[in-house]
Amino acid sequence: MKKLILTFVVLLATSFAFAQNVPPAIFYSDLTSGPNTGGQSNAGAFVTIHGKGFGASQGSSILTIGGGAAASYQSWSDSSVTFQLGSATKTGSIVVKVGGVSSNGVPFTVRSGNIYFVSTKGRDFNSGSYTSPWHSLNHAVSTMPAGSITYVENGYEQNGVEAYGTALVLNNTNGTASAPLAIVGYPGSSVTIGLTTGITTGISISASNWVLSNLIFRGAQTAISIANVTGVRLAGNDVSCPNATASGACILAPNGGSSFAFLGNSIHNNGSATSTNLASY
Repeated sequence: MKKLILTFVVLLATSFAFAQNVPPAIFYSDLTSGPNTGGQSNAGAFVTIHGKGFGASQGSSILTIGGGAAASYQSWSDSSVTFQLGSATKTGSIVVKVGGVSSNGVPFTVRSGNIYFVSTKGRDFNSGSYTSPWHSLNHAVSTMPAGSITYVENGYEQNGVEAYGTALVLNNTNGTASAPLAIVGYPGSSVTIGLTTGITTGISISASNWVLSNLIFRGAQTAISIANVTGVRLAGNDVSCPNATASGACILAPNGGSSFAFLGNSIHNNGSATSTNLASY
């Protein structure tokens, strides 16, 4: 009996040790490239990784990009980490080390590019910097050169009709495959584009090479409409069209687009029995 109990205890301890050494896993990052200088505190882009096993809080864990440590952390949970790059980072893999155990790496490219901010307290004649933000996403979209990232601060709502029953039209063609344009909710913010009534489509993407992350999209019929373009990346957004009454989709995208990345988005409250969450044409 004593031998049996001892064997059980040894097996239990071995299993616990194995569980403690399971490496953290990164599933994806919202941005795959960006500048490591400029922006807030001149520390570059904010990036969010999603995965599992990061730990409920940072503790002694660290995150590196190309071997260089991140400048700061805006949030840390078991399933996501938001950090600011900083000048020590380099092109290479994003890796998290928890309890001395390293995760898999996901690629990230440090490159040049502008960082802008939009705030309800801003003005469109401002410079667009963190301390002098713009007021509207419409102005940001029309202004951003290749490789730009615009962070939208808490409380911003894009709820007017810009064109064709759509709250925001992304028609800036300056983005490239290696230097896309990005609109990202500022860390910890709540940013809504569109409405569930009065606006047919929340956002229409009619130009290639756009990244959208940490945003809330709403539309009466369609929350996100994507034209026959390439290089569109949607990561970690909240999407809903609860008042849809006809055939359609919360996200309408071109069929077979190999460069359309759809990562960790939540689609819910699709109102019509004849519509779908995601449809292609």
